[in-house]
Amino acid sequence: MTSGEFQDRLRKADELRKMGINPYPSRFESKHSILDAQKLGEVKLRTVEEINEKPKASVTIRGRLMTLREHGRLAFANLKDFSGTIQICFMEGILGKEPYKLLRKLDMGDFVGCTGELFMTKHGQLTLLIKEWTLLGKTLRPLPEKWHGIEDQETKYRQRYLDLIMNEETMQRFLVRTRLIDAIRSYLNSHSFIEVETPVLASLASGATARPFTTHHNALDLDVYLRIAPELYLKRLIAGGFERVYEFAKCFRNEGMDPSHLQEFTMLEYYGAYWNYEDNMDFTEGMIRFLIKELMGTTKLEIKSRDGEMVEVDFGPKWPRLDFATLIEKDCGIKIYDFADDAPALRTAIKKKKIVFEDMDQMGYGNLCDYLYKKVSRPHLVQPCFVINHPTSMKPLARRNDEHPYMCESFQLLVNTWEVVNAYSEIVDPVDQEARFVEQALAQSGGDLEAMEMDVGFIRAMQHGMPPISGNGMGIDRLMTLITGQDNLRDLVLFPLMRPTDEDLQEEKVLRKQAAKKAGVKPKKKNTKKSGQFMIDEDIFDKYPSLTIGLVVAKGIDNHGESKELLSMLSEEAQRIQSAYDLETLKEDPKISAWRKAYEAFGAKPKKHSCSVENLYRMILEGVKLKHINKVVDLYNVISLKHMVPLGGDDTDKVEGNIVLRFADGDEPFIRLNAEEVDHPEKGEVIYSDSKEVLCRRWNWRECDKSKMTEDTKNLTLVVEALPPVTGKEVQKIVEELAELIKKYCGGEISMHILNDENPEAEIL
Repeated sequence: MTSGEFQDRLRKADELRKMGINPYPSRFESKHSILDAQKLGEVKLRTVEEINEKPKASVTIRGRLMTLREHGRLAFANLKDFSGTIQICFMEGILGKEPYKLLRKLDMGDFVGCTGELFMTKHGQLTLLIKEWTLLGKTLRPLPEKWHGIEDQETKYRQRYLDLIMNEETMQRFLVRTRLIDAIRSYLNSHSFIEVETPVLASLASGATARPFTTHHNALDLDVYLRIAPELYLKRLIAGGFERVYEFAKCFRNEGMDPSHLQEFTMLEYYGAYWNYEDNMDFTEGMIRFLIKELMGTTKLEIKSRDGEMVEVDFGPKWPRLDFATLIEKDCGIKIYDFADDAPALRTAIKKKKIVFEDMDQMGYGNLCDYLYKKVSRPHLVQPCFVINHPTSMKPLARRNDEHPYMCESFQLLVNTWEVVNAYSEIVDPVDQEARFVEQALAQSGGDLEAMEMDVGFIRAMQHGMPPISGNGMGIDRLMTLITGQDNLRDLVLFPLMRPTDEDLQEEKVLRKQAAKKAGVKPKKKNTKKSGQFMIDEDIFDKYPSLTIGLVVAKGIDNHGESKELLSMLSEEAQRIQSAYDLETLKEDPKISAWRKAYEAFGAKPKKHSCSVENLYRMILEGVKLKHINKVVDLYNVISLKHMVPLGGDDTDKVEGNIVLRFADGDEPFIRLNAEEVDHPEKGEVIYSDSKEVLCRRWNWRECDKSKMTEDTKNLTLVVEALPPVTGKEVQKIVEELAELIKKYCGGEISMHILNDENPEAEIL
């Protein structure tokens, strides 16, 4: 949309106000929907002449103008509401001259209310002849062009409201989703299930094997998780006396995004007391077959396959039940139970088959089995089928098979290679459940980020007694995507999460500046000061609002030689660390954990990337002796180890322009430490840069090369970075201690600065 179109519509709204017409009235009472009007038109119609001679009872409707065509003293428009679309006609001879002139203030997309009488045009089109009309809502942005609508898929996701307006198929697809949920609710209620609600915020990430989203509860001062699944709370209800319960649960898993996975999704979970997984399979098959027949009128559906071809999937015949281990052996020759719970041996067997998937070296036995199955077997499962009998370590909450305790009583429903349902006989033996939780805890300690957390509260509930239980988790988005012939879950989510566009961010900044100016508040300035500043981009504080940075700026230092006293201090810190930590307890330290969460927030995996202080600690715990480089590096290593804060710095004589902490655009040049080739950070990484190139990426000073300090460095800027639990007061003390060391061992003229959201810049030159 051009600025001219927006301004023209804005002008019309202002002119209406000056005329005493509110372009945004509070309400409008209509007597009919458009569908009602169409039904009335089937009863009795009169000609325009007859309407003029003897006015009769009128029809009152309201909706959005989808088209508007003026022909002199006559204008036709299409009016749309939720029930349908109808043609309306404005005639100057009927309305009067002034009311007809007001049509010039209308645009396509405006909302209007109309009163008139139905007639049939010469071309046989049912039309409402307008006797009175009123503006109900002025649009400032036009709708997409009628005939082409919205063709860009990303625009459909970002501006779903336009997709719904312009595309009837989209509207009907989401109405089918509503009907599906109603049908499920009706089916479950008719089988004695009771609908309940359970918490979305949880103190433990449990209920499934997946990586969680984390947030902080300020009132309790407690880190909490968005729920992965409602399972453990629903089973607590069974312990409390409910026999059949269900919930339509919003769930959140902080994992990869692809056409069959979203981080936020809707799942139906239900649990039935006194069932096992075979009872549950029978019930699941009957329910889904009923739902598809009810919604689609047939059990045979045309579905888009993973290669884009349409295939017929028939839910009518009995669904086969396929053994998990047998499937894998058939498809790749690996007998997974030959390596029961021996992850290294299974990993070796997988690699011998030249089968590769991401992060397999960090996976436990259960996840190796799961990813192997997804790699070699699941892509072949198109027709509805149940995959049953998974390894127990894959399903930490599933009951062991009595005859084969290394497998569990479980099933997954597969349709068109997608997992639609995950279900099993539940563990009700608290001793077995506790042992499984311990296995998961060990896997988590070994680096498996998807392993489940231990929930002692749930074990306590089990110890009070549970009947036999079987439960079911069904992805509503996936089921809808399949039965409506789509190939991406986002086509069945009204407003899928998207990155903000550059246009949105720019418009937001303009509005913020306008608001600040109107309020008389001085807006934060960004990258506007003269060369020689150290600045933090305001966008950084949007994502990391509690970030504090301390600066020590030193001019005219002497960095030659070495200090035995500094090296002794380094040695003492190394000995303290070796006695106080190991690699596992290091990860759990609150200061290290804060940086791990920060890395996750901008998409860097802690398995591959970590902040400079964690790298230092790891080197010491792995027996690597820190090498003497120069006095400045030695002294800032002492401070970094002592206070467990990331710390690094630049030779400011090698910096061009300002040093800015910001998010990478994705195309900036960067030279790694001791490397010759130019690299590029990914878009969204946290970087420090000057006016020419990147000085440091991912907050990791150990990777930068351009401005590294040497014995010949005369002017330097040292940077202390801190996130809670390190406070601003602590940063102040650390900076003062760092300044004292520089003064003692290197001399020079020294200044100190504390930067945060209130004070995001400082002079360094």
